[in-house]
Order: sequence, then structure tokens, then C-alpha cells
Amino acid sequence: MKLAVCIITYQRPEGLQTLLEGIAAQKWSQHHPELTVVVVDNDAEGSAAATLPIKYPYPLLYEVEAKRGIPSARNTSVRLAGDVDFVVFVDDDETPAPDWLEQLLAARDMYGADVVEGKVVSVFEQKAPEWVTRGGFFDSLQRRTGDPIRRAATNNLLMRKSIFHRYRFNEALALTGGSDTFLFTELEQEAYTMICSEEAIVYDRIPATRTTRQWVLQRAYRSGNTLALCTGAKANARRAKASRAIVGSGRIAQGLFLYVPALFRWEHERVKALQYVYMGAGNLAGLLGVKYLEYQKTHGR
Repeated sequence: MKLAVCIITYQRPEGLQTLLEGIAAQKWSQHHPELTVVVVDNDAEGSAAATLPIKYPYPLLYEVEAKRGIPSARNTSVRLAGDVDFVVFVDDDETPAPDWLEQLLAARDMYGADVVEGKVVSVFEQKAPEWVTRGGFFDSLQRRTGDPIRRAATNNLLMRKSIFHRYRFNEALALTGGSDTFLFTELEQEAYTMICSEEAIVYDRIPATRTTRQWVLQRAYRSGNTLALCTGAKANARRAKASRAIVGSGRIAQGLFLYVPALFRWEHERVKALQYVYMGAGNLAGLLGVKYLEYQKTHGR
């Protein structure tokens, strides 16, 4: 089996170095794939080149993608992967567990899957505020290996390479985020087997800049915004947009309803209530064509 780990990076030298070290240290038991590691640098200056090791246990491909944006860089990484059976996407601020790739492949084999989403465990770089931990804002979803999924994020994801013979990441979503959500919205019409694995773990470093009320609420707004922008990929876009407008309005009403009693309770309850409001507002803004450019700023090192 031929496998390519696809990494996109933008001005995160420490994170990239840690990730590459984690991939080099992967332990294998049942699987011994022909592995290639692809690094696409989304910094036009090519700053990541200085981070690449001189010696590496696997073929290491590097290219600069000067066109700014996650989807452009991801599409370039898929192209560079070449003739492989599967590609694995991971972010440059994550550290894989020693058996990460082995577990992704084990789940793929067990369920005959075309897509396997691994588990992302958050690790705070600094002690998080109490309301963050109480509210579980960065907790992983509780699932079982083999559970079916409809959509996935590309921060710990194995995909059959042949999927990209017909599909690409939508480059119109360059700085908004959500190109993975858009892709999986398109894939809803296909009969791919898509599951999750609770054993294929990567650790996501959460900088202090993300453990703020402002960031958490902006992320909720962006999530709602992305879901609305993705309605254009639905088979019946007009009906999907009408449904999304109803959902967005309902979320705002629900959040306001929950916020009033939360005023007299815990801060994390107030933030959770406001998440509904922000997500609903993001829904409605997206339906009006407003795009929230989350990735104009890079968090972490």
C-alpha cells in the first residue's frame, strides 16, 4: 500500500518540526506502507524550508504554494502525493501518537472504509481559564471506532486518493476555513464508507490566544458561516438555503432564551448560550454572501 501524509504549513516552524519528528517516530505492527511525507509551504517566502531535516526516514517532498489559503495548499499537497492509495491530512500544530498511522490503517481495514477520521485531543499550552474547561469547549466528540460520519475535518483524516480524481478543495474558501466541510457536503451524494477511529490520535496544541471568549464565539460564528456557504454544494441548494435560514433563526432564539437564566449562573453557560446566537448569526450572514476570514491570522508557533 502506498500512503502519503500531506501537511500544509504557514509560519509555524516549531509546530512543523514537532510534527515531522512525530511522523518519523511512528511505530508499525500489522502495516508497513510505502510512506511519503508531503510538505506544502503556504508562505510565498518559503520560510518552512529551513525547518526541514537533512535526513529523514521517509521520502520528503516540499513545495511552496504562493497562492494564500488552506484549500489551495491542500490541493497542491494532493497533487504532490502522486500515485498513492491513500492520503492522510494533519495540521502543523499537532503531534501524532506513536501508533497514529497504524490505527488509521487498522480502522480502514476493519471497516473497508474510504475515509477514516481520527481523534483530536486538545492540549493547552497554558492553563486554560476555568470556564473553558468547565464548558468543554475544546473537548473531543465522544464516539466509538467504526461509527459512521457524514463530514470530517482535515486535521486528522485518511482518504482514498481516488476521491480526488473528481473532487477538489474549494479555493473560493481560501481564508474563511470550511473547505473540508464543503468537500464533504459534495460527497454526500456519493456512496463512500466514512467512519471514525477513536484510537488514531493526534494532540492539538491550543495557544492562549484561542482560550478567550472572543475566539470561542468567533469560531461559533465561523462554523455557522461555513455551513451556510456550503449550502451551494447541496443537490437542492434553494431548499437547503431555506432550511439553513430557519435553523439559523432558531439558533439565535434558542441562545437568547438560554442566556437570560445563564446571567445568574456560570460563565461557561453564558458563553454556550452566546455560541448559539453567534452560530445562528453566522448562518444568516453566510446566506447573504458574507464571508468571515478566520485564517487571515495564524495562531501558534
